[in-house]
Amino acid sequence: MKRILAVASGKGGVGNTWFAISLGQALAQLNQRVLLVDGDVGLANVDIQLGLARTVDLTHVVMGEIPLSQAIQRVDALGLDVLPGRSGGGHLGGLDPMMVGWMQRELRRIGEGYDVVILDLPSGVEQGVRALMRQADDEIIVTTAEPTALTDAYALIKATHRNRLGGVPKIVVNFAEHETSGRQTLEGLVRVCERFLAIKPKQLGVIRRDPRVPEAIGRQVPLLQCYPRCDAARDVIAVAKAWLQAKDRA
Repeated sequence: MKRILAVASGKGGVGNTWFAISLGQALAQLNQRVLLVDGDVGLANVDIQLGLARTVDLTHVVMGEIPLSQAIQRVDALGLDVLPGRSGGGHLGGLDPMMVGWMQRELRRIGEGYDVVILDLPSGVEQGVRALMRQADDEIIVTTAEPTALTDAYALIKATHRNRLGGVPKIVVNFAEHETSGRQTLEGLVRVCERFLAIKPKQLGVIRRDPRVPEAIGRQVPLLQCYPRCDAARDVIAVAKAWLQAKDRA
């Protein structure tokens, strides 16, 4: 059964972590058992965005101090579990290949108790990030309409598609000014991938720019909890439903 979903971006500042959190909450509302893993423990901010008080985190697991299960926290506001990272502690993308393999096996083992394990990865295309994405069962690339974000998203798709067994990435456009422009951005990126990589990423959806998003982040409250009817919340729920449908058909 496919469980591990990598969420990544080629460039920072596109809302990757916010999307991973919101997607996890949306999937939980759709009756999925979800574990959200903050893989960017060097610049970890899942716990910051959610206002979590943590005593243990993913770094303790990587250092061999505690088993992975002891670092998992229940977040009732989200309806899911979280494995937080630690700022300034490095990140999974910087681990050596053996450690990446061990972490992947541990996530798969602990993931047997969940319907989906969302792995929020750091931005970039370094070797560790690519390795984790290739070992995930599915991947979502988050981008925006900015040229640099699109260029880096394409670079990440190209880098991770090599030697990947089966499947193609799914893409989401965040901070779209409106639905139409977001769809145009998606279609443009897909055309480039078809032309130069001979793959056709699935267009998972568009999330419109919404002033409620920074408000929720500033309050350290999940968007779907404080503004469940805003545009961005509705868009994330639509993306979650689209992903579940694609997962069921796979």
